[in-house]
Amino acid sequence: MRHWPVLFWAPEVMAENANSRASGGGADRHRPDRSGHPGESSADDVVLITSAAGGPGSLLVQAALNARAFVIGAAGGPDKVEQVRRLGASVAVDYDQDGWASSVQAALSDGSSDGREVSIVLDAIGGERGRAALELLGMDGRFLVHGFSSGEPTPLSGSDLLERGITASAAIGGRLIRRPGGLRSLESAALAALATGQLVPLLTRFPLAEAAVAHAALENRETVGKVVLIPA
Repeated sequence: MRHWPVLFWAPEVMAENANSRASGGGADRHRPDRSGHPGESSADDVVLITSAAGGPGSLLVQAALNARAFVIGAAGGPDKVEQVRRLGASVAVDYDQDGWASSVQAALSDGSSDGREVSIVLDAIGGERGRAALELLGMDGRFLVHGFSSGEPTPLSGSDLLERGITASAAIGGRLIRRPGGLRSLESAALAALATGQLVPLLTRFPLAEAAVAHAALENRETVGKVVLIPA
C-alpha cells in the first residue's frame, strides 16, 4: 500500500478566509496546472466553468482570472450566480434556467470576448448540463472533467472529438497522480497563492454542533464553496 504525504507547511501569512484545507480539498488538484496540463489557460482563452460557486469551481474561476482569461461561470440558482459575479467572472449564468446556453452564446456575440468561442470547459456537473457546456465548446477546444455532481458524467462520443477537433480528458485522477515530479509543487503553489490572496477559498461555516444542519444544507444545495465545521 502506498502512503501519500498529508502534511502541508502553511505560509505564516494567509489571506482572509483562507483557513480551509484548500490543498487537499481542491486548490492544488483542480486549479489549472501551469506545467502543461490541458486545463492551463491564458489571456487567449475563453473558459467556461460549471459548478462555479463550489469549492473547486470557485478556485478555478479565480485561477483562470489570474491567467487573464475571459471567464464564464455557470452555477445553480440566483444566489450562487451572484457569488460567481463577485468572484469576478466576465459572465455568470444560471444553469437551472432553461436557455442558459443561449445566454452564454449571446454574451459571446456581444463583442466582449472579441468574437472568441469557448476554448476550455472545466466541468464538474456532468449530465445534461455538462453536455450543454460541451456543445458550447469551439473547434479545437479542450473539455476537462473534474466531477459529475449530477450523478452521471457528461455524455460524449468519438464523433464529438473527430467532427469538432476537440480533446477531452480527466483533470484529476491517474493523470495527476502520475504527474512528473508529483503533486508537491502544485501543493506549494496553491498555498503560496492562498498567502498572497490570489486564491481565496469560498467557505460556508457552521458550528460543529450543527453538523446535521450542515449536511442538510449540502444536500439541498444551499451552500457555496467548502463547508467548514467550527468547534465551539
